[in-house]
Amino acid sequence: MLRLISVGTMTFIATAAVAQQGAAQQGQVNQAKLEKCRQLARERGFSSGMENAKGGNNMRSFVIGCMQGKQN
Repeated sequence: MLRLISVGTMTFIATAAVAQQGAAQQGQVNQAKLEKCRQLARERGFSSGMENAKGGNNMRSFVIGCMQGKQN
């Protein structure tokens, strides 16, 4: 009986550790891809300033779309 409880506990601990590791990896940003998207936005004439932030497409929204694979 004690062996069954300890095996179940160890399985739970191992599962929790794998879940935490997976969650940490999801939050990481691919820095190389981010820089590539920023460079692409600069090449296409987007600026990071606030002059076109209201109602227009700005660099931030372009970079987010690029990171999600919506921009080429």
